Amino acid sequence: MNSYQFEDLISDYLENSLSISKRKKFEIFLKNEIGAKEKVDQIRKNMVILGSLNRVTVSDQFNDNLMKKIKTDSSKGKYPLPSRNRNFLGLKPFNSFVFLGLIILSLVLSNELYNEIFPKSDLKSSLSSKDILKDKDLIKPDSGDIDSLKIQNDRKDKFSKKIRLVND
Repeated sequence: MNSYQFEDLISDYLENSLSISKRKKFEIFLKNEIGAKEKVDQIRKNMVILGSLNRVTVSDQFNDNLMKKIKTDSSKGKYPLPSRNRNFLGLKPFNSFVFLGLIILSLVLSNELYNEIFPKSDLKSSLSSKDILKDKDLIKPDSGDIDSLKIQNDRKDKFSKKIRLVND
């Protein structure tokens, strides 16, 4: 027996309407479970208190009159009955269209900004790798160009040895 089954059987136990096998299981659970006896005692006290209250009598037409009152008040809008809300992702239709419009607007603006920052190159004027390899000037550099690069690197090495940091 679990606690849910126990709670369902408390009133039947107090009214002594349980079968013998269920009553034994109930009493075993009552002894072994912490707080179960307190629950039964509280329900017993509540039943005594409710039994001591004066019984209220109503007319035979009470339920019919109550239902008519509920129907007339709900039709007047005082107490509207819950209706099916047509929502899209938790938003009302108008709000969902506004939200969708904002998403589309942000996509368009981000695309425009991207194209402005990184403009598309003209495909006709761009060179392919095959065109670059066909150009003979690019394949074989002159020996004078190589010598000038060596001289520039030598100058950098001379000055880099003379540089000192402030705190040295």
